[in-house]
Amino acid sequence: MIADHESVEAIARQIVDLGGAIVKPPFATYCGHWQVVFQDPEGNIARISAASLPAGVAVPGFACEGR
Repeated sequence: MIADHESVEAIARQIVDLGGAIVKPPFATYCGHWQVVFQDPEGNIARISAASLPAGVAVPGFACEGR
């Protein structure tokens, strides 16, 4: 967890330059975090999140199908 959504964006831009790969670009999670999922050069999957969303981005709904 990092300080703000701007930092998530900045780190996401650096991941590829540092030899990693973006698995899922920055997105809003159902709990209101801004998150990027990436793979490091050794193949590990990780995520970086902030507890704030960019202006104009809403928390997505959480659908429980079949319940």
